[in-house]
Amino acid sequence: MKVAQKVPIDSLVSGKQIQDEKGLRIKTPSGEVSNVRVMGRVINIFTKPDKTYGCLSIDDETGIIQARFVGSDLKLMKKAKMGDLIELVGRLRTFEEILFLIPDGFSILEDINWALLRKLEFGDTDGGGVKNEILSFIRERQEVSIEEIEKGWEDHQNYINDLKFEGEIYEPKSGILRPVE
Repeated sequence: MKVAQKVPIDSLVSGKQIQDEKGLRIKTPSGEVSNVRVMGRVINIFTKPDKTYGCLSIDDETGIIQARFVGSDLKLMKKAKMGDLIELVGRLRTFEEILFLIPDGFSILEDINWALLRKLEFGDTDGGGVKNEILSFIRERQEVSIEEIEKGWEDHQNYINDLKFEGEIYEPKSGILRPVE
């Protein structure tokens, strides 16, 4: 079995796919990967009504990828809840040109510092001042459109993504932000 490599989701989604006798691999800035470790928030959970298939959508602030579960693996999927921070180990697959993961397992992470550590591992840092201003603005109003944020802050999208990832805010419908109570 190959060692799963820590990879940001955008490197998977934007990387070059290589399919040959060795299977599916993605060429990323850190090399070719086929087994990966991704960490992110569960932003969507779907289970087919006949309970034969399910998927989790995982967002790590750089991108979104699905982890697909079939058959008895659905028991594993039921551990996850919306908003959970998880670290998932899985194998890359495609179907109809859509990249997804077949999970080998995942852990629910209670400590937000794991997410911070992963960001630092990938070289992502933030001073926090602007992000805290945006969070205060959203908390004061309880519901804010992204257009309102655009008027006050130029480079707002990365900060909004950080706040979503950290579980401080959520987007109940497209373009609307609310604080987590």
